[in-house]
Amino acid sequence: MRHLYYLFGDHDNVHRTGRALFAGRWPLLRYSPWNQARAKGLITYVRLGPMKHTGRDGYLSSTARLTDGRSYLDATVDAIAGIVERGGASTEAAA
Repeated sequence: MRHLYYLFGDHDNVHRTGRALFAGRWPLLRYSPWNQARAKGLITYVRLGPMKHTGRDGYLSSTARLTDGRSYLDATVDAIAGIVERGGASTEAAA
């Protein structure tokens, strides 16, 4: 892996649970592969907005809308396309 773009939504419980359950992501374990990659700048967090993991408010929802009018599905596709086309995220990056 050269770089990981980690897309997440503000209301994604899977994202939040993963941070708590996977010990390798705990900041205390500085030498875990995850934390080493973070320290090297190999992980970019990409905040997608008020999305959940699945369901009608999930990343792939074509009915839920952002304030700019795009569907959650379109916003997710835009973020991925931005990563592929420009080598960087097209949405706000967050830690």
